[in-house]
Amino acid sequence: MRSTPEAGPFRQDILNAATAGMAHAPAREMLLRHRAAGWTRDRMYAELASMAVAAPEHEDYLHDLMDFVSGYCSLAMRIFD
Repeated sequence: MRSTPEAGPFRQDILNAATAGMAHAPAREMLLRHRAAGWTRDRMYAELASMAVAAPEHEDYLHDLMDFVSGYCSLAMRIFD
């Protein structure tokens, strides 16, 4: 059974991307790497939602990433099927 990945590296990657203003396509690739490491849709979405509350200066960016995770975006940008 695969162990649950720690939130620390995920949060740091996302905050670094938000702070740097990383374009959405590379940020999506980063989310795909975390999915491959064992992150589920629900856990990823919950973590991004928590981060949006904790870092309001990055709220819009984090909401865009939440859309990729939830599937509320174009088919090409979805993280999960």
